[in-house]
Amino acid sequence: MTTPDNTTIVQQLDPDRWLDEKGQVWYLGAGGQPMKVGGGGTVTTTPSTPPPSTTTPSGGGGGTAGGPTASSYQDKLNYIQQQLGRHLSDAEIQSGFAKFGGDPSSLYALTQPQLNQIVDYFRTTGTTSAGGGGGGTGPAGVAGSFGPGGVPVFPQVPYTPPASYNPPTYTAPPAFLYEAYKPAGQFSYADYTAPQAFSYDQFAAPDPAQLANDPVYQYTLKTQQDAIAKSAAAKGMAATGGTVNDLLVNAQQVAAQGYSDLYNRALQSYQTNLGQAVNQYNVNEANRYQDYLTNRQNALDQFNLNEQNRYQDYMTNRQNALQAYNTNYQTQYTDPYQYNYQRAQDVYNTNYQTQFQDPYKLNYQNQLDIYNANIHNYDLSQYYKQHASDLSQEYGQRNKELGMQYDWYNKMFDYQKSQDDWSKQFNLYQTL
Repeated sequence: MTTPDNTTIVQQLDPDRWLDEKGQVWYLGAGGQPMKVGGGGTVTTTPSTPPPSTTTPSGGGGGTAGGPTASSYQDKLNYIQQQLGRHLSDAEIQSGFAKFGGDPSSLYALTQPQLNQIVDYFRTTGTTSAGGGGGGTGPAGVAGSFGPGGVPVFPQVPYTPPASYNPPTYTAPPAFLYEAYKPAGQFSYADYTAPQAFSYDQFAAPDPAQLANDPVYQYTLKTQQDAIAKSAAAKGMAATGGTVNDLLVNAQQVAAQGYSDLYNRALQSYQTNLGQAVNQYNVNEANRYQDYLTNRQNALDQFNLNEQNRYQDYMTNRQNALQAYNTNYQTQYTDPYQYNYQRAQDVYNTNYQTQFQDPYKLNYQNQLDIYNANIHNYDLSQYYKQHASDLSQEYGQRNKELGMQYDWYNKMFDYQKSQDDWSKQFNLYQTL
């Protein structure tokens, strides 16, 4: 269903009322004509289009000046309504434009600032429908509350709240108590004893006299001495001082080299023996330290096992005591309190429902039914008043137009009569 405002009906409120997509309430008036609730009269099924202005230029024949098009008028009216977020009634449009010394037919000629000025006017004044209030009276013999002008007002429905709900007092049981766990003494074990410091004799250089027993030295010395002697003898110089000197120098060189080799062999042997002694010392100490760690770990494992068993025994005994406490708490405290609490709550809710809530709802619904009936009657009366006003204006305008038409006919009759009189006189003059 679509309203005369081209809005879509989205909900039927009751058998006689509908709600459109913009929140406007509609009902069917006389002859099945859709009516706005509080809209002040019949809603036309087509947009209002201002009539074209007709002017007669002075000094000659009449001409018709073009008026605004329907689209330009409707576009600007739509702009104003979009800015306000609602539709304007015909009464609002008439009164609003009267504030600016014009009428809706001149809407198409307004500039943007003027349109904004009209929007601001409607925003500050709101709707032209009568506001609520008290102290008014409605139609004679009609129940309900009415404001100024006989507008129905929904009354305040008094509500007397019940006494506050007081639940049963809960008595807490004695607190659960159990001896705290006492841990075992600290684990202890003898400290590790450091080994004796490693020691080894200092290196002693070999005695040079040991060269006499060195076969390498003896072989080298003999070989080189024999070679020098043979060479000197071949030259015939075996017994000379130079040969003797050569033999002494060679003997010293061979002795120095032989002792150096003897020293290096002794040092190398010492270093080898020293390294073997260090390695053996480290192996022995590592084994002794590993034995210490193994024995200490075994002792710690046994300590932890004993403590774990003791703690497990404590937790088992404590859990048994707690279960007994919870059983007594449930049966001696929690269950009785919950039963008493639920009973008190059921009694309170039943009394609240029957003594307060239901009577209030019935009274409220009764007042709401009276209010809705009065609103419906008020809207119908407003419609008939507006309809009568529209008919009166229409008849007045029609009478005015007929009066002007009759006046024009009278003038035309007088004019034709004068023309006839003039023609008679002219014809009489022609016969003379």
